[in-house]
Amino acid sequence: MAVVVLPMHGRRSNGRVAGEGLMSIDLVDSMHGLAQAAWDARRVVAWLRHAQGAELVGVFGHSLGGQVASLVAGLEDDLSCVIAGIPVVDLPDLFRRHSPPSIARRAEAHGVLGSAADDVHRVVSPLAHTCRVAPAGRFVFGGLGDRMATFGHAHRLWLHWDRPKLATYGGGHVGFYWSGAVRQFVPDALVESGLLGAA
Repeated sequence: MAVVVLPMHGRRSNGRVAGEGLMSIDLVDSMHGLAQAAWDARRVVAWLRHAQGAELVGVFGHSLGGQVASLVAGLEDDLSCVIAGIPVVDLPDLFRRHSPPSIARRAEAHGVLGSAADDVHRVVSPLAHTCRVAPAGRFVFGGLGDRMATFGHAHRLWLHWDRPKLATYGGGHVGFYWSGAVRQFVPDALVESGLLGAA
């Protein structure tokens, strides 16, 4: 198993708050950050295959990591599975939804969150790519009460991926940690994909 740390997160952070540089109103920065994250993840996949001899490789991420995993699944061939948990699939939409009214008015006046933002982010949207993982290896979970990456994001990805296996839970953004449905769903996905031996 290998864990990829997103740009501007964890030890890669350069601000007071993790992710601060990636999640700014300058959506060009966030597009670059997501592109870098996908590049990083693809390099790790290549390292696992070529340096570590991994025959089966899957990707799993949640929140922004769910967007990165979903994006990688549209770029990388021969992945055994992709698990997108509480995924963000449309960052401009997320910003429009969560911007306070005063920020939203300023952003609209300056064209920051208009159609140009959608055009810029299309290159890092999993919805703009055909998933290269076989349908049986696609898995999505989302929180019905998630007010951060709303369930609408998970639902849009689920539809785009031709309605693969889906798990839902009644909680919010990090409620999956306590969800029995998700605790069962993820290991089952790994077993079905051959990445984990059956118990």
